[in-house]
Amino acid sequence: MTKETIIKAFKRLSDLLGEQEKQAEVYVVGGGAMILAYNARTTTKDIDAIFTNKEIIYKISKQVAAEMELDDYWINDAAKSFIPAKKDENPIPIIDEKNLKVMAASEEYMLGMKLLASRMEDKPDIEFLIDRLNIKSAEEALYIIRDLYPDKLIQPKTKYVLEEIFSQKIEKETPEPDAFTKDLQNRLGNGRGGWGR
Repeated sequence: MTKETIIKAFKRLSDLLGEQEKQAEVYVVGGGAMILAYNARTTTKDIDAIFTNKEIIYKISKQVAAEMELDDYWINDAAKSFIPAKKDENPIPIIDEKNLKVMAASEEYMLGMKLLASRMEDKPDIEFLIDRLNIKSAEEALYIIRDLYPDKLIQPKTKYVLEEIFSQKIEKETPEPDAFTKDLQNRLGNGRGGWGR
């Protein structure tokens, strides 16, 4: 699903809620949030979210799916177990209509959830969010996840992913030595201990 398709689907969801005189709120996480709030990617297979009026949303979302040729579960709450218990105080507003309000997770919450999962496919999103939040160290990133989840839920792989990301960032940010420095490093590396005579 592209950003355009997602917005169109949500607008149609809002119309159908209006026809039934119902209202709902949707809090989007995962790939949907990365597209809608941050333009960090172009597509996602579905929308991970938590939402009010769950029964109605699931019912009318299938109508939207039929009309737009989407998967029946284009919006689902399969990721609810990853969402922190602590309230997100800074969600990003996406749609604010009478019958439907859609918000995306804040950068801190998205980073926390991505770090908790720490899958290989999450790495580009983790790097994007680290840059967006101007995080300078693995310890700083770990502070964010520890603020959202108990330590027992944080797996060792999270630390490994962060160490790999920051070691690569250091390599990228280290400037290329000039010709004189390279020559000096080569001479010292060859065990000559100084200038040849």
